[in-house]
Amino acid sequence: MKYCGNCGKPLTENQKFCPYCGKEVNVNNDTNKTIYNPNKLLFESKRSLIGHYGFFVLFLSFILFIIPFVIIVIANSTYSVRIYSNKIVKEGGLISKENKVQLFSNVISVSVNQGLKGSIFNYGDVYVNLVGKENLSLTDVKNPNEVAGVFQKMINTNNLEQHLVD
Repeated sequence: MKYCGNCGKPLTENQKFCPYCGKEVNVNNDTNKTIYNPNKLLFESKRSLIGHYGFFVLFLSFILFIIPFVIIVIANSTYSVRIYSNKIVKEGGLISKENKVQLFSNVISVSVNQGLKGSIFNYGDVYVNLVGKENLSLTDVKNPNEVAGVFQKMINTNNLEQHLVD
């Protein structure tokens, strides 16, 4: 079977012009034998995920969203707790420093709350019940059982009985 050298459509042996494009068919049989291969790839265009400006867009989105998010998380989760015999000092913040001092006396009880994630990474919440004052709560404390142990040593059973009787 012969094919048109211009449009690639099939031709019969005795046609002198292509019925599809009107091009004259070459009468020389040698040239018409290899005129057209319908499966030959002539051009392929690929589009990548990143595209023309994709790298720039990815880089810009990383700068605008990911880095500020990480800074905010670190800034809000960076703090220290110092426990004294009559007060607790919380200092926190990476960008803006915040100091909070809370006075306390007469610890009644201490409790620790650790979830599964806290048990794995040794973080948790420590709640301290105080006599006659607002209770103390420390959230996301590293080594919460150790912190609770410090407060448990402050429980004075003699003062506790006296406050409970009054």
